[in-house]
Amino acid sequence: MKFISLRRRIVFPLFASILGLFIVFQLVSDYNYRKEAEHSLISHIEVLSKGVAINLSAAVLFEDQDAALEVMDTFSADPQVLYAVLSLNNQPHFSQYSASSNSVYEFPPLVEQNLARQRSFIYQRELFSQVPVMLGADKLGTLTVVVNAQSLFDWSNALRQAIFYLVLCALTGLFLYYRINSHVIAPVEKLNSAVRGLSGTKQQWQAVDTHANDELGNLVQGFNNMGEELTKQGIEIEQTLERLEQEKAYANEVIESAQYALIVADSFGTIKLSNIKALELFGQSRPQLEGNSISNYLQFEAEKLQDALKQSSFLIGARTQFERSSGEKRQLRVTSSELPHIGWSLFTIEDVTEQEKHLQRQQLMARVFENSQDGILVLNPKFQITMTNPAFVQLLGYSEIELVGKTLDDITPWHQLRNLLHTANDSLKTFNMWQGEVWEEHKSGRSIPLSVKANPLVSNNKELGNDIVLIVSDISNVKEVERLEYLAHHDSLTGLANRAQLYGSLESIIAKGQLGSFAIIYMDLDGFKAINDNHGHVAGDAVLKTIAVRMQQLVRNQDLVARLAGDEFVIVLRHTDNSGADHLAKRVLETVAQPIIFEGLELKVGVSIGVHMTQRNIPETSEQVLRSADKAMYSAKAKGKGTVVSFFQSVR
Repeated sequence: MKFISLRRRIVFPLFASILGLFIVFQLVSDYNYRKEAEHSLISHIEVLSKGVAINLSAAVLFEDQDAALEVMDTFSADPQVLYAVLSLNNQPHFSQYSASSNSVYEFPPLVEQNLARQRSFIYQRELFSQVPVMLGADKLGTLTVVVNAQSLFDWSNALRQAIFYLVLCALTGLFLYYRINSHVIAPVEKLNSAVRGLSGTKQQWQAVDTHANDELGNLVQGFNNMGEELTKQGIEIEQTLERLEQEKAYANEVIESAQYALIVADSFGTIKLSNIKALELFGQSRPQLEGNSISNYLQFEAEKLQDALKQSSFLIGARTQFERSSGEKRQLRVTSSELPHIGWSLFTIEDVTEQEKHLQRQQLMARVFENSQDGILVLNPKFQITMTNPAFVQLLGYSEIELVGKTLDDITPWHQLRNLLHTANDSLKTFNMWQGEVWEEHKSGRSIPLSVKANPLVSNNKELGNDIVLIVSDISNVKEVERLEYLAHHDSLTGLANRAQLYGSLESIIAKGQLGSFAIIYMDLDGFKAINDNHGHVAGDAVLKTIAVRMQQLVRNQDLVARLAGDEFVIVLRHTDNSGADHLAKRVLETVAQPIIFEGLELKVGVSIGVHMTQRNIPETSEQVLRSADKAMYSAKAKGKGTVVSFFQSVR
């Protein structure tokens, strides 16, 4: 027979009964509500129609349609009235009222038939009512009224009422269910569950809680007393079986479940048990290992090992090594402990060979860190300094205590490194490296040029982010060499190439076979001596600097502007021809002639220019091309200054 729970037997009929009562009540209520509303509407319209009919009697008697129409308009006070018509014996439409238009309302045949039998009725959601127009005992006509009965079919109020009662019924049902569940169903289910647990093979029984002082409470209490007695007996039997099983499997569980090599030996040192890790470590099978002496595998002093076996003392992290048959040596860390149940000793053996190698690598890295000639700075993801080496401390003069735990923002003098850090961090995310040069202040206040290389220290935890290691080198010597190299090839006043760089560039161009593709523009300032004599050498230096800047702005990156001496300048114009050289020379004339403002004074100079366009078929040295351009320049001077003369014009 199919099992049906007590909850289903009680709850389903309960809610079904409540729902049935609700439906019956709602149907009766809706029917009575509609009948009452229909009676109220008919009564209201009949009273209104009779009143209008009384007022129409005089208009009908005198056949005054205007008066009748005026009386009919009183229906407009009731928005439910759609249409009204006054019919006389000889005039079916003597007067009418329409809420929407003046057209004649056509009554359906069924309506006319019903009006002949009953005074008021509803058809197609409209109320039709007919009253006689009387004068005394004489019937003068008939007033027929059509009313909108849509309100009778508006279920919104009924729906709201139904929802209210439905919620009320639901709450009542829930309350009843709660009471029945808490006092009957739940205690019976608990009792049933407890009976099933008690009747099971493992007797998984729990006492049933009850606070009822009735017949059901007495039944539960009696069951609890019986269950307690049976449970005590079952627990005693189960504990006895568990102890026997534990003692049987104890050694195997201990040895095989460990992650280290485990060996159990008796007081004589004979190996009794071992796990897989021990077999792998010593490279032997279980029959080879078990039954052998532990002293063959653990190379300790005999007295020390005997004390551990007799358990007068124990090994705690003792170090030894074992050499495999292949000759490979493994570093071991051994700890011994007592197995009190059987009087044997358990040896826990950890292979620390890789840990030792890792520790040695860490120590080596620490020595490299401490003894590196380059400064090393380690930043965490928040850009806080976490480590620094002695070389960095010596390089910038700050002690480790002054640096560790601080950010670069906290160290005020380090402007460039702080500003470049975010750029370096972006580069690290994209390219895994960054390199640059900065000038930072030593603690003493002097500036030091530094080469900085940044690399990420990749972390396994991506949420924390990566640390950053900065390798910092002092490049003061490199910068000094660069400075001397610059001074050796540049004019100290204007920053232009000097004579040495000019000759070096010309020799390189000629050696590459580029004669015929470059021109020399040789310039000598006109009127410069007068500025020196009248305004001093400071003004003369300012004029030379300004002319140098203007010439640099006229040429391309591939061209070279040089100052030979005094007020003589040379432009090496590459990859050009006669037209290009002449064009640049004229621009130089115009540019140099522009006034120069110095300390409120307007200074002017001119320039005489000699141009020499090299020829592919005429071999020349650097001295010769400069001499040719110089000769052309002196020809320009001879012509009256402020002019341009090419070398071939000067020859002619």
